[in-house]
Amino acid sequence: MTQREHFLSLGQLPEVSTQARVLLSSQTSDWEYQFAYEQLEKSLTSFISKQSGLKDLFLLSRSGRILLSTNPTHIGKYKPLAQYSEVTQEPTDTFVSNFYRSPETGKPTITFATPVLKDTDKRLGMLVVNLNLERIDEIIQEHTGIKEDCETYLVGKFGSGLSQRNVLISAKRFGSVAFPEGIDSEGIAKAMDGSNDQGLYDNYRGVPVIGVYRWLKAWDVALLVEMNQSQAFEPARRLARSIWLMGMVLAEVLAVAMFLIARRLTQPIVAIIYTATQVAAGNLSSTAPVLTENEIGILARVFNQMIEQLRFLYTGLEEQVEERTAALRQANEQLRVEIAERRRAEQAAEAANHAKSQFLTNMSHELRTPLNGILGYTQILQHYSDLTPQQKEGINTIHTCGNHLLTLINDILDLSKIEAQKMELYPHDFHFPHFLRVVTQMCQIRAQQKEITFTYQPHEPIPTIVYADEKRLRQVLLNLLGNAIKFTHTGGVTFRVSVIRHQPFVISQQQTTNNQQQTTNNKIRLEIEDTGVGIATEELNKIFEPFEQVGESNHKSEGTGLGLAITQKIISLMGSQLQVQSTLGVGSTFWFELELPEASASMELEPAPSFQQIIGYQGKKQKILVVDDRWENRAVLVNLLEPIGFEVRETSNGEEGLEEAQRFVPDLVVIDLVMPGMNGWSLARRLRQLPQLQQTILIACSASVSEFDQLQSREVGCHDFLPKPIQVEDLFIKIQDYLELSWVYNSSKELVNQPLEVVADSGQGIEVNAIIPPPREELTILYDLARKGLIDNLIEQAAKLKAMDEQYLTFAQEIQHLAQGFQLKTIRKILKQYLESI
Repeated sequence: MTQREHFLSLGQLPEVSTQARVLLSSQTSDWEYQFAYEQLEKSLTSFISKQSGLKDLFLLSRSGRILLSTNPTHIGKYKPLAQYSEVTQEPTDTFVSNFYRSPETGKPTITFATPVLKDTDKRLGMLVVNLNLERIDEIIQEHTGIKEDCETYLVGKFGSGLSQRNVLISAKRFGSVAFPEGIDSEGIAKAMDGSNDQGLYDNYRGVPVIGVYRWLKAWDVALLVEMNQSQAFEPARRLARSIWLMGMVLAEVLAVAMFLIARRLTQPIVAIIYTATQVAAGNLSSTAPVLTENEIGILARVFNQMIEQLRFLYTGLEEQVEERTAALRQANEQLRVEIAERRRAEQAAEAANHAKSQFLTNMSHELRTPLNGILGYTQILQHYSDLTPQQKEGINTIHTCGNHLLTLINDILDLSKIEAQKMELYPHDFHFPHFLRVVTQMCQIRAQQKEITFTYQPHEPIPTIVYADEKRLRQVLLNLLGNAIKFTHTGGVTFRVSVIRHQPFVISQQQTTNNQQQTTNNKIRLEIEDTGVGIATEELNKIFEPFEQVGESNHKSEGTGLGLAITQKIISLMGSQLQVQSTLGVGSTFWFELELPEASASMELEPAPSFQQIIGYQGKKQKILVVDDRWENRAVLVNLLEPIGFEVRETSNGEEGLEEAQRFVPDLVVIDLVMPGMNGWSLARRLRQLPQLQQTILIACSASVSEFDQLQSREVGCHDFLPKPIQVEDLFIKIQDYLELSWVYNSSKELVNQPLEVVADSGQGIEVNAIIPPPREELTILYDLARKGLIDNLIEQAAKLKAMDEQYLTFAQEIQHLAQGFQLKTIRKILKQYLESI
């Protein structure tokens, strides 16, 4: 039984508890108090004499006064009862203190206190004992039997609350100044948690040790026994060093023995290796020495037999090599002859292709040159108002035949490019719905002339901005739609556009839009269905062959039969294939599917070309210089430009054009590229070097329409390229764009860019009707709709202006006209000027 348990049992003895209650409840004059005092004193003295570790046993009243003590010097002194009673939760609880330094002895001490109760729950005082741990080091040494090279110590809790720490329970080291904050280690932490184990760790001094730790529950302390790892492992280290030295000696002995054995074994092998090296170098007369009769000796004999066989085979091989070499020389000679013949054939083919291309280029140039005069004058004459119906019909016939001839020339050139694999696609971003609407408008006119229906069925939503070759896609659609209209005499033609799939994808360097925005890949199906003459099943494969026209002779149309062949090739370049279904006498359906990347950014719509007759322009008079060696080409341009107010001058060669440009200082120069003497490229280069002509617009014009000519013209400084025969609409569009003009049309109601601007003098008296704008509020609404690109709402708002007041009729009609032509930029500019002028 421990000292703590002895003490607790003492407090429960009847003779002790009874006498303690008497002392704590009676007066000093009472004889019973004196008797209880003497009896309790004997009991405490007897108890403490039998317990060597107990130094002081005393009875403490509720007021904190020591009534009785085994140390007479303490009687009458006061010790606060609160330090023993307030830390216990119940009056019956026993108090056990942490280790502390006794103020009387300066030694490590533990205090036990048990309550003296009245009526089992009322505390009268405390019976207190101090346990002196002065001999704790000796007791541990005696009971554990640990050697001197080990450190054995007890660790307990000291202090309370946040200041509580682990301290050494030792008479010599208790409260050592070397560890004012207490001690700690892995072993101490585990032992204080109640663990009993051993391990390798750093002790409270930071020294690596082997430790064994136990938690002594009865004392609330941890016992640790530790030995320095360097001392513990020293025998093992000495043994390891001995083993290492013995291993080194044995290794040296073994190495010498192995060397001697290997030398004896490898000498014959080295001899064989040397012989093999000689044989490899071509010395087949060398033989390996047979030094032993074991397996190595057998290997040497077999090796010598192999050398003999090689010597025999080598002799026969030399003869075979000579024979094969002679055969190879003959074969090489034949191959050189064949290669030379093929090179000559390739050169002849290249020369033929070059001659063909040159012929087609020259033919195109020679045919386009007179066509420029023919089509140019027909376009001029078509605007004359004093022609008779027969004259107009004749001019229209000439114009139609000229356009047909131009189409044939273009088809032949396209086919030659495809066959030479020189046709390339030039994709860019363009407004897809607007593109489709313009194509359908062109075809609707042709369908109306034949009195058949034309239906456009777009399946929403159609991507807005796509990335493709707009020119070639327009060529494909116009060809297919033109064929459908051409071969349909009753019923109609239906053009369907639908989106099959939307798929977002990452933009790559090979396929990207110009604006580098987030892109969605759309698979678009374009389908043309007609109720025409149809195609027989056995003839479907022929329609895509060049110069082929199928069907009955009375149904065959004018042309070369190149349209579908070219269309198929272009669609193939776009990564798709043209499909067809047809029933003879019922109709045909052509369709193809394209992968068209869609850009997320918006773009400004180009104004749709106006087909009204232009009779003038607004603003100051503009000067234009025409440089062309053919008088008919100059005459076409002069007769087109002078009647609508331009000041035009002309020269017949480059040298004259350079001189005239310096004198005339034109706003725009139209330059023919192919001229004798100084050609158009040289002229453009010289003009760009003149300071007074740095801002002059240069437009190249040529019957040679190759991409090379167009690219070269831009490299020397031309702003644009105009192919011959010149189309009046294209010419006027380029002039309007570069000179920033606003045309005056024959209707005399075209909305002007500046209110009440005077029309340039064109030699004719042109009266422009006064345009009255609506109030500022209405102008603001229209400007906001135009800024947002809401074309339908813009047209609807203009219609409301018509109903509001007749004086706004002209203004509203022109807004509607421009909106139908997608000329949003022009509308915004005009409305802004009206808003600023009000």
